[in-house]
Amino acid sequence: MKLTHLSELGQRCIKRTLHQIAERLPKPSVPMVMALLLDPRTKSAAETFLRIPDTADAVTDKILEKTKALLRIEHRVFYKGLYSNYEHESTAVAFTSTLAQYDSKSSPENESDLIFGDEVSQPATETTAEATLNAKADALLDEWLDFRVDWVEVSKLQFPIQVEQDKVVAKLSVLDRKRNVRVWNVEQICGSIAVCRWFAEVDQIKYTSIANLRASGWDVVFQQRSKNACYQPAPL
Repeated sequence: MKLTHLSELGQRCIKRTLHQIAERLPKPSVPMVMALLLDPRTKSAAETFLRIPDTADAVTDKILEKTKALLRIEHRVFYKGLYSNYEHESTAVAFTSTLAQYDSKSSPENESDLIFGDEVSQPATETTAEATLNAKADALLDEWLDFRVDWVEVSKLQFPIQVEQDKVVAKLSVLDRKRNVRVWNVEQICGSIAVCRWFAEVDQIKYTSIANLRASGWDVVFQQRSKNACYQPAPL
């Protein structure tokens, strides 16, 4: 049934309800999508979450594109903060070793016979190291965006008491009748699973840069505008 098939009073009621829902939910924005993509409970439902009333698909697609571009830049910064010293030292050792090989073969016994040119510079080495770090950071971010969590297994860790665990597991997934498949109930996952504990117990080491970026406060604006940011089902 289309909206136009309803009475004028019915149309007003539905429009008022849709307006109230839209006002309650935060407007699609880069900070909002950033928060969704940095949370393992919501990142797979981020695009679905953006499809709210009164927002054109082209607008949400643009927001998602901008967010992913910014996320890549921000993640590089946090990744470099963790691994730049190690990468620089490794590259410097290799560079020094290469120079030593040439020096041992080409240095004349009498340095007065050597024609000195410009000092050997190392910017290229630093650029190579930075490019390597960026490539590794981007690869880790892509892996994160594709990473899927088995929330049933996570619940077993966070709810060791069998009775509590059974209650939680029963609510973690729902049947999507349109596709006839079970999907994760993101609202229940957000209400049951402690994401900080998940990072600490499961993938803190592997995704340290992601955890640090998330903890930097990108989700503050989003949380302030919506007490319940998790409501869309995501595929299992």
